[in-house]
Amino acid sequence: MARWPVTVEQFASFVQASSHVPASRSWQGIVNDPVGIANHPVVSVSWQDAIAYCQWLNERLKAIAPQRLTQLGSGEADQNEAGFWQGLAEGTLHVTLPSEAEWEYAARGSDGRRYPWGHSHAPEKANHNGTALRSTSAVGCFSAGSSPFGIEDLSGNVKERTRSIYQPYPYPEPGKERQQREDLKDTYGVYHEQKVLRGGAFNDKLYDVRCASRDYYEPNHSRNNLGFRVVVSPCL
Repeated sequence: MARWPVTVEQFASFVQASSHVPASRSWQGIVNDPVGIANHPVVSVSWQDAIAYCQWLNERLKAIAPQRLTQLGSGEADQNEAGFWQGLAEGTLHVTLPSEAEWEYAARGSDGRRYPWGHSHAPEKANHNGTALRSTSAVGCFSAGSSPFGIEDLSGNVKERTRSIYQPYPYPEPGKERQQREDLKDTYGVYHEQKVLRGGAFNDKLYDVRCASRDYYEPNHSRNNLGFRVVVSPCL
């Protein structure tokens, strides 16, 4: 899971380097004037734009994987990193949006915490309406609110898109039903289904930035409080 949401600068690099035309008019034709502050989470992009970014990044990382593998040593840390690059090179790992289940585990770990950092709240740990910034903040500003895995901004700042279709809980166990909920192909009409949002945003109440909070939105629409982060996953 990426440490931070995708930033304006990162998304602008994608738009400039690819032939993708973003759905949002505010991002169409962007060359030298990105929409927003460079180190803030990118917003005003659709779910399809986020998927296109993931596919572009996957190809970029896959292309450099062989070179990175030759640079690694034999230590334990290097071997762990080698598994990452080998998976990308072979296509057993893919850059994509996190599933709802992947996102929640990254946020709350295995101990069922209420927020990524624990059960109690403090204003320096997340950007929500009680923090009174009233806009996005630079990624990494709220490092005190990181999850058990050192992942930041999972609570507040921007609501984050996932690849999961919005349906009631409980979340299905691994199998056909879960695959249908997370499949990026259009076999089940997933490009037209409401997609799950997690994490809450700068204008949300404290209750809505809990790890368990869920929301949803149309995949082809965008808003100024919706962003995304990427995950490297063995998803099919």
